[in-house]
Amino acid sequence: MKKVKLGIIGCGIAAQSLHWPALQKLKDEFEITTICNHTEKKAKDFSKILGGVPYVLDYHDLLQRPDVEAVDIVLPIQLNCQVTKDALEAGKHVIVEKPLAANLSEAKMMLDFEDKYSLVMMVAENYRYRSIFHQVKNYLHQGKIGEPYAVFWNGFTLNTLKNNKYAQTKWRINHQYKGGFVTDAGIHYIAALRDMFGNINYGIAFTKRVNPNIGEMDSMSFQFRTDKNIYGVLNAFYSSKGY
Repeated sequence: MKKVKLGIIGCGIAAQSLHWPALQKLKDEFEITTICNHTEKKAKDFSKILGGVPYVLDYHDLLQRPDVEAVDIVLPIQLNCQVTKDALEAGKHVIVEKPLAANLSEAKMMLDFEDKYSLVMMVAENYRYRSIFHQVKNYLHQGKIGEPYAVFWNGFTLNTLKNNKYAQTKWRINHQYKGGFVTDAGIHYIAALRDMFGNINYGIAFTKRVNPNIGEMDSMSFQFRTDKNIYGVLNAFYSSKGY
């Protein structure tokens, strides 16, 4: 099988700790040909990890390269929309980190890209591929655990500048997107809930900022209803020790 020639835009924590380990498992399917980061030190350090892969400092230079067929966009959330658009216009297939966009209008714009460009565009949402959620979905489909009418999901974690490397990143602390940690991390829960119980067509949420050091908001209680008429409550608290 011919390998897909892949360029990686963004050389930070997620690229090194999450995407690179996954790509190593897919080494028979992808060949990393170029990487990009606007900070040269990060680009150079990641290049060494990859065995000396060429790097550039401007993603437009990467998109012009003929040895890049697809791009893996691993950037701060507020950059997703423009970089994705530029990549598609350059004729590159795209996988882009979650959440899709910094706000609702940009997200809707990105959904329209699917009709405009005849290329693969995918969101890197790993919860859609976790085996435990697939198992629950199969059990529901097979009727092994009955027909759900309500779902409750509680997520309690303690994220501080000392114990969480993601919380330490400047673009998360001084974020340019709505929702702070609730948006950045809580999107995982939403993705799994939608996959198992249907698309959410109604909801109301209450949010709070407990730890001012990790962004705009870090706590949420969300009541919702899905298109399968299943009611639910999602509690996502990122400054709590849990119970």
